[in-house]
Amino acid sequence: MYADDTNVTFAASNMIDLETQINTEQKSINLLLRDNKLSLGVAKTEFMIISSSQKLQSLNDKTININVDRVKINETNHSKALGLNIDENLS
Repeated sequence: MYADDTNVTFAASNMIDLETQINTEQKSINLLLRDNKLSLGVAKTEFMIISSSQKLQSLNDKTININVDRVKINETNHSKALGLNIDENLS
């Protein structure tokens, strides 16, 4: 059985809180997957920050580090979910 194209959504008021929240919760997600004999395709896993253009420009200098099993997850500015193309500005 495969659980492809899973999306997890987080919201925070700043990048530090967002990074902390994601890195904390991903540990719980990993435990859930392992307990159910599933695995996360870390090599295919990406994250995207969605916000207004103005907010994204102000965040451009700030990096966010997301790690799963000590592997750094790459950031993207677009994604495809259920046939829908989604970008960082939801345009």
